[in-house]
Amino acid sequence: MPFTGRRELLEELGRDWAAPLNLSPTTSDMELAKTWLRDLPATGIEGLVFKGAAQPYEAGRIWLKLKHKDVLDVVWAP
Repeated sequence: MPFTGRRELLEELGRDWAAPLNLSPTTSDMELAKTWLRDLPATGIEGLVFKGAAQPYEAGRIWLKLKHKDVLDVVWAP
């Protein structure tokens, strides 16, 4: 079954869920995804997963995962 069909079934299943159970948000809007990648790491989200809407579920996960990364340079001067 393609991702869109699997997602619809999952949304139906999770309709009555309460915190801490929730579904991850989805979007096909690239600008919104960019804001998520920029803003959501502050909430503990480590990145985004890209899946094709027509892509079936396959073992080995052939999706693309983009993780947010912060770099902190520290200089110690005794």
